[in-house]
Amino acid sequence: DKFVQFERLSIAGVRTPRTELVDFEHWDEVLGQDAQFSWPTFPCILKPTLGSNGNGVRLIMDRAALFADLAKAKRCKRYQRWVLQDCMMHSLGTDVRALVVNGRVVKCIRRFAPNRDYE
Repeated sequence: DKFVQFERLSIAGVRTPRTELVDFEHWDEVLGQDAQFSWPTFPCILKPTLGSNGNGVRLIMDRAALFADLAKAKRCKRYQRWVLQDCMMHSLGTDVRALVVNGRVVKCIRRFAPNRDYE
């Protein structure tokens, strides 16, 4: 579960992008208004809490795209829980995969999306 992992990393003092679990009831209220909100800033990332290989991950460029993609996510049958996350522009298209055994990182690798395949 990506949300649980980001919480654990944050508690351990590892710097991570702001990551919030999407509460669809709350977002329905926000999206139903023409209110301004301070977070998320754009671009941002919307992704399911479960999954791999970038499946379901969306790069959100503006408020209109956020509205559309949240509506699609809410209807999605494959993934039930979603997170919204700050986009770290300096690392767009990369991530770090870490293998943790007994609470210790034993191996990690930095991965790169081929051909800007993250858009």
